[in-house]
Order: sequence, then C-alpha cells, then structure tokens
Amino acid sequence: MLKLSKYRWSLASLVVTVVTALATLAVIQTLYHRGVWDSRSLVSEHISQVGGSAVLVSFVLGVVSLWKKEPLAAGTIALILSVLSVACYAR
Repeated sequence: MLKLSKYRWSLASLVVTVVTALATLAVIQTLYHRGVWDSRSLVSEHISQVGGSAVLVSFVLGVVSLWKKEPLAAGTIALILSVLSVACYAR
C-alpha cells in the first residue's frame, strides 16, 4: 500500500477516466438494446455533460499529479489518457 501512495493523484485520474468511460458505455448499451437510445435526446446531452465534467476532473488530477512530483511516467500516462478521452465526449 505504501508504494501505491506515491501514485495517489495519477491513480485517481485514471480511475475517474476509466469508470466514466465504462459507466457511459454501460448506460448507452443498455438503452440501445432496449430500443430507447436516441443520440439527440436529453439523456444523451446529460451523458455528454457528465462525461465532459469527468474529463475535466481527470485532467486536473493529472496536472496535480505532475505538480506534486509524482513519478513522471504515471502522471504523463494519466494526463494523456484524460486528453485522449476528450474524443469520446467532443462533438
């Protein structure tokens, strides 16, 4: 556990990114299989807003991890993953 404490902010950024992506995918797939998914609906807008907010939080956590002098590789991976996840929520 002591070794993971060095990566606290990087891991938080990664967890936010991955959990948001999986939750978004699960909701969309569930609605799609039930036949009620419409990409122009209010639910879609809400999912985009929540995902966009999560991407911003993930980005901030990645920047904090680099600012707090965590190992460079972990902070960089977290930051790059959060930047790449913007493609999921950008229209």
